[in-house]
Amino acid sequence: MVYTPEVLEKIPSVDFCLADAKKHHVFFYLFKSSHQTTAIVLNENYELPEDDKKLPMKVLMHGFTSNVTTPWYKETKKAYFQKGPHNIVYVDWSIAANKSFAVSGANIKPVGEFIADLILSLKVPLENVHLIGHSLGAHLAGFVGKNLFARTGNKVARITATDAAGPGFERSEAEARLSKHDASFVDVIHTDVGYFGIMKPIGHVDFYVNYGSIQPGCPSRQVDDNCSHARSNDYFIESINTQGITAKIAKFGDAGKIVLANKTDEVVFGNATPTTARGIYVLETNSAAPFLAPKKKKRKFMFAH
Repeated sequence: MVYTPEVLEKIPSVDFCLADAKKHHVFFYLFKSSHQTTAIVLNENYELPEDDKKLPMKVLMHGFTSNVTTPWYKETKKAYFQKGPHNIVYVDWSIAANKSFAVSGANIKPVGEFIADLILSLKVPLENVHLIGHSLGAHLAGFVGKNLFARTGNKVARITATDAAGPGFERSEAEARLSKHDASFVDVIHTDVGYFGIMKPIGHVDFYVNYGSIQPGCPSRQVDDNCSHARSNDYFIESINTQGITAKIAKFGDAGKIVLANKTDEVVFGNATPTTARGIYVLETNSAAPFLAPKKKKRKFMFAH
């Protein structure tokens, strides 16, 4: 199916009464520095070693119609292990995510509870927990954060949303989607606004990469609907081991378009974004990997006479 803005605009806000997810349909896989390629199947009876509880934990959540074979899981894991010891958890909620969009969207509420159960069972300090969710998985991360805060009074350290889903959530209030209240720090990467991605800023800091619309190097909608939406993952993964990529402060201008603000404020983009960052920012990328590398300047040749 080729989606159009008109089709996506008609998708109603999520009705959570439609949820049908079951706890035994959600699976968890742990990768550690000592088990980087072999997963440990997690359940609420698994006892995480005390030393591992001190490590940063990254919990990855895929989106609608996806599963744990999505390439960004493996690439995110690889990038963080290059950086140092981590606990990386793959969440597989594919059974609940492969229903109609209405049902899958509703399922983020119960699945968020199930993921919160697992995190609490591991007894990891929430200040060590970083939730990373793509598309519908970004809003799922929000519900994990909501659950953990409601049950403990504490928030996870961070939620990173890679192009949080727009259809079904654009007009939703904070309690029905990801919001900046769901973690101590929420950063959002927008790459497909007005299509699969949400337009409005919903985090402490929102990055509108290439002004948030069709990404450089992505083909037309008729060829590939998902390129710009998925590119958000590529940008974040690259940022994990890339230093000093900055974004410029921006604002919403006329007709809802993102424009640069009349200021010089900049902030580091991606994994190293400071948790004190606030506001809307823009950065431009290359059209192919490495996306975040400085753009090559055209060489000028001088000829001797």
